[in-house]
Amino acid sequence: MTLHDIRTGLAGTLLISSTLLLSACGSDSDTAATTTSVSGTAATGAPIVDGTVALRCMNSWTGSASTGSNGSWTIQVPTANLPCAVRLNGGTGNTQDLYSLVSGSGASITSNLTPLTSLALAKATGATLDSTWFNALNSAGVQELSSLIANAISQLIAAMQSAGYTLPANFNPLTQTFSPVNGNAYDDLLEALKAALTDAGIDLDTALTNFASGAALPTATSTSTCTAGDDKLLFSNNPSDFCGFTLEATSNAIPNYYQFTSTSAGNGTTYVKFTLDAGDTTVQSLMIENDKYAFQCGGALPACSGITVNKGSSYIWFDVSSTELTAITGTTQNLTATGMLTHFYPAP
Repeated sequence: MTLHDIRTGLAGTLLISSTLLLSACGSDSDTAATTTSVSGTAATGAPIVDGTVALRCMNSWTGSASTGSNGSWTIQVPTANLPCAVRLNGGTGNTQDLYSLVSGSGASITSNLTPLTSLALAKATGATLDSTWFNALNSAGVQELSSLIANAISQLIAAMQSAGYTLPANFNPLTQTFSPVNGNAYDDLLEALKAALTDAGIDLDTALTNFASGAALPTATSTSTCTAGDDKLLFSNNPSDFCGFTLEATSNAIPNYYQFTSTSAGNGTTYVKFTLDAGDTTVQSLMIENDKYAFQCGGALPACSGITVNKGSSYIWFDVSSTELTAITGTTQNLTATGMLTHFYPAP
């Protein structure tokens, strides 16, 4: 073999090796998938735990996840397969499917699942939202939803304002991040909608059908903040006819139990009832009720928080600071109480 032949062979080998290397690099670039992190919160007021989230995206891509203890969920979606329709089924405390949409761009996109996102999609589609509708969605259907959703959200916001709801600033039910806890503006809005549906005697599915066909939303339950007379006991998130409390401490023979009554408001006598531990140092339960409404913390319900007990030789007083009481009867909206009540011995 001549030197010329050896050089020619080496050159050919290097050429083939370089070609294969370039081909391999091109293959990696072509197949690298760019993904978008899609996440959100599932709630109806309370978080929906262990619910099943399903996505139907462009080009028949599907994905699923479960909601966590605070209603949160996350799915990595190939960016090329956006937008996606979203459905939530099941979960603790949830009896109705919820729907939403993943639309937009960026490394991460928020897509909540709440009754408000379902209302937005119902307005966008004008159709019945159910598993049959969801499972039949194809690329064209998802694209159409994406093109209609902004206008549907605008119509939903206008309808809610007309119905007397207080909305968070720059509100977007699909993309606004929130925590499903009392005092969060989005969560309080969900609670207000739940109370309005109860007062109207309809469920969410009926509200979706009505709203999709052009009907108004149920009117928000009137709420106000009321200040009592001489004792400055304040209620918030309360029904409009649950206002005012004037001190009348009443005596009784029950150990570690202190009761206040008021006849100054409507719906009969209002009772404020504190049950304490054996040492009269900690509130075991607090109930506020009249002939129409009842609210409670402690006992079999979530513990009372924000109440300080101070006891003297002739009195015991209760300092109540933003204490949330669960609605038992008359409404589904929880009550928040703030103020101070003093019980003298013996009761006047």
